[in-house]
Amino acid sequence: MNSVAVKMGAIIAVVIIVIAGVAVYFGGSGSDDSTSYNIKGALPVLGNADQDYDIDQDDLDIIQNIIDKKEGYTLANYPMADANNDGDVTSVDADIVRGVIDKQKTTVYVINTNFDSSTYVDTVNWPLKAAISAGVSTLPMLFKCSGVMDYIKGMALSEPYNVDSYLYPEFQGWSSLGPNMREFDVEKVRDIMKSDGVDGIICVAGLKENESIFKNMGISIIRPECSAPTVEGYTSAMLLMGFLFDAPTQSLKVSSWFQDVKDAIDEKTKGVKTVNAVTIGSSGSIWSPSSNYAKCITVANGGFPSEIMGQTSNIKFGDWIYTMKDCDVVIDFHSGSSSNSWFSEDCNVSEYTAAIKLYKDTTMYQNGKAYVIAFDVPMPVKIAYTAVALYPEQVTEEWATEMAQDFYDQFFGGKFDASKLNVFLTTEEI
Repeated sequence: MNSVAVKMGAIIAVVIIVIAGVAVYFGGSGSDDSTSYNIKGALPVLGNADQDYDIDQDDLDIIQNIIDKKEGYTLANYPMADANNDGDVTSVDADIVRGVIDKQKTTVYVINTNFDSSTYVDTVNWPLKAAISAGVSTLPMLFKCSGVMDYIKGMALSEPYNVDSYLYPEFQGWSSLGPNMREFDVEKVRDIMKSDGVDGIICVAGLKENESIFKNMGISIIRPECSAPTVEGYTSAMLLMGFLFDAPTQSLKVSSWFQDVKDAIDEKTKGVKTVNAVTIGSSGSIWSPSSNYAKCITVANGGFPSEIMGQTSNIKFGDWIYTMKDCDVVIDFHSGSSSNSWFSEDCNVSEYTAAIKLYKDTTMYQNGKAYVIAFDVPMPVKIAYTAVALYPEQVTEEWATEMAQDFYDQFFGGKFDASKLNVFLTTEEI
């Protein structure tokens, strides 16, 4: 087994230990030292030895203590202290961390996430000046929430170039850099490198072209965990975006905001019997408990009916659904379209109710426990509304809408009026 594989297993184990406790961090590189953040996730960059939200003097001290062989300071105890991923902790690792602290151009080693959630380590020429992106819908939302939209200079997207104009006015008028989210036109990439200083590609799927082509052009490839519903996974992606461009302020605030909302949901639902739910796709199929759609349920403190536990693939709609004994709620997280945006106050929500209506004869629907939630809203807002669907007596729709408005005010420039967006549909509204 290579050093990367060994290290990733150790990192995952240690991160679980770190996030299990209460972790409130103060200040840090690139942030206001007087500001406190309620963050339990970790920046996924080697050299972040203490596995908090940044790379700073604390990490350098740990690395130096390992080099000096001080008691308790070993690579086994601090697996992310190996900043250059060579299986050892030396002065080279200290130099990398020192370069980040001093804001010098530095080669850093980032933990990338594949489409199947597996991870690997790759180099990034830090900090990035500008980047281009694949057009999968979760990436623009990641950029917008983390406050790095100004650094994104182009996207590869299936033609015609349709991007939600309500949500992403910044992307209007662009021409696609490729025919789909896995394929860039190399010559277009060369041109935008010259015109906009692009030195990074942010994507989720494997590129159709050989990635070495872009790396030989001096472009780093970054794959964030952009669709994770867990606070830790979401925070990891947020922190990575802020770090890449050395612009961490909003990513820190958003990460802390999500943790505050999660803490509030936990408090509101403390001692309440767990509600079981299923999430469905556009065809009415039920998402497996391992999918990110279904994980929204567990983040909001719900559970799953016994009939789907252990399933690793989507489950087709069928008569068996009517005999489920312990399912209380059904939710459709439905994606919008560029021509009928969830963020338009005139959104025609009837276009998004066909799948949930397949469940009209189930006890969930008949008991008024069927919901449609806009997939396109930011993940922290989505989790707040999911908690409403599961625990409406403890977590009210009014509270979730207030939280949504606070999010839009803080991070989207107050552009949207949450009370006028129909992003949460009850059974009566369906």
